[in-house]
Amino acid sequence: MPASGGKARYAPGIWRGCCSCTTRRRRNIGYMSGALKHFFDTIYYPCLEATRRRPYALYVHGASDTTGAVRAVESITSGLGWRQVRPAVCVTGGPPLRSDLEACWELGAVLAAGLGG
Repeated sequence: MPASGGKARYAPGIWRGCCSCTTRRRRNIGYMSGALKHFFDTIYYPCLEATRRRPYALYVHGASDTTGAVRAVESITSGLGWRQVRPAVCVTGGPPLRSDLEACWELGAVLAAGLGG
């Protein structure tokens, strides 16, 4: 969020040119966070055709269950025509463990490797 306290703004034109998207979010009552929903609401129609087949990755951290959040993001990205490079990394409970961090590193590496072709 900007220092002014206003809502974050996303420039759809910038996203049309993006070659990938990595989303990291904390689950909020079984659904995606408000900031991520706002992001998708802002870029969905302006980027619908221009970003098809773009790779994306998802990391979700929730208190006890991340199923609803993952399902919501996968539904939206499916509509956008984005391709998931690997299943979401889902972490529940307290701070991520070393194995969770390694899974996130691998997720980022797979996404980066897919950018070349």
